[in-house]
Amino acid sequence: MPRPPKKPEDRRTDSMKLPMTEREKSLVQDAADAVGEKPVTWARETLIRAAKRIARRQS
Repeated sequence: MPRPPKKPEDRRTDSMKLPMTEREKSLVQDAADAVGEKPVTWARETLIRAAKRIARRQS
């Protein structure tokens, strides 16, 4: 049985290309592995948390 479709507001349809060195990529991979997440998931969640924290400080 397929999973139910996501709500339109929950669909991730946009993306960013994030250039990085091999070492930086390895650091992201290691951090994601340490918490059992995919690197893209770990990076997205980490970036969003940081962005929200900065936005709160500026408001």
